[in-house]
Amino acid sequence: MFEYSLLQRVALGDEGANRSLEIGVDKLRHSVQLNLQNMFNVRQGSVATLPDYGLPDFNDLDISSGYATAVSSIRKAIKTALDSYEPRLSRVKVRHVWDEDNQLDLRYEITARLEVPDDKIRVRFETMMANEGLYKVSS
Repeated sequence: MFEYSLLQRVALGDEGANRSLEIGVDKLRHSVQLNLQNMFNVRQGSVATLPDYGLPDFNDLDISSGYATAVSSIRKAIKTALDSYEPRLSRVKVRHVWDEDNQLDLRYEITARLEVPDDKIRVRFETMMANEGLYKVSS
């Protein structure tokens, strides 16, 4: 019941309708990962009922103020999106991961607590903007 979002339950059909008192932490973590990937690949302003849902179009960032400022802006946008639209995570921290070999890669590490009834599980996700401009999220 807690493991899948509403849209995931609809997409899964009968499997998504199965309810259990047990919470599959792996399924829950995977559901959060999919939600993050979907959310990060939606541009703010493209959802009429939630104009702040998703991430800003970073092609519009003013790079003239410096790479560090752009990196910080993206980090803040990711944190704001998580705080607003992923209630299954708490104590969210987002940090830029510098890659000496691929200095232009935009990688971020997300650490948080996964809210499970009667428990809090530490989780870690990594997101990276791929060449085609889409974010990929792994755990």
